[in-house]
Amino acid sequence: MTCMSSGPRHRVVDLLPQQMLRLRAHAGTTLTCQSGTLWITQEGVLRDDFLSAGKSLCIESPGLILAQVAGLGPARLALREAGGGRNFTVFPGKAAI
Repeated sequence: MTCMSSGPRHRVVDLLPQQMLRLRAHAGTTLTCQSGTLWITQEGVLRDDFLSAGKSLCIESPGLILAQVAGLGPARLALREAGGGRNFTVFPGKAAI
């Protein structure tokens, strides 16, 4: 996993297959899949989301978010904070497969 910071309220993360990104985010934070396909699940939200390149998801409520590559190739995820201040913390991890 490679993290590239693009500013105080924006971060881009490259994920390889079998890698998982765990983060804490506030409501209103936007996740955008820039390449590949990502599986996203949010704490307290019953559905899971799949994002393909160019698709975005706005976080509904604060809590733990898990993002994992859904496919054989890498994926790139852009995180954009809502409002001022730091709204997310990234915790890299490995998929439990």
